[in-house]
Amino acid sequence: MGIPAVVLPFVNSALASRTPFQRSVDALRAEGVRILWGPGAIQPHPPRTGAGLIDSYPWHLALDEAERMLTPPAQKPPFSDCRGSASSLPASGSPGITAGGTRSCSNGAAALR
Repeated sequence: MGIPAVVLPFVNSALASRTPFQRSVDALRAEGVRILWGPGAIQPHPPRTGAGLIDSYPWHLALDEAERMLTPPAQKPPFSDCRGSASSLPASGSPGITAGGTRSCSNGAAALR
């Protein structure tokens, strides 16, 4: 989709137990929609109690999740493979291969083989 979509269902246990509701949740998840629902997340409330819960419902969780989806992951340091400059090579002209499967570079970096 490209656009973060988050759903925070506010439903009672009677509706949540219905097969059509469960199929809808599964279908939306398959489409990439983040649904904050289920074990470890939002649980359904008992029937006829929604009116007393709506003001304290954690609606902010949907906004927090959308923000997380929009925040790029932390950048990792660049991968060093000992190529690209003669100054990164040892005197032999090629990187040294260690027993652990890494290359040791003259600049102190180590790269996977």
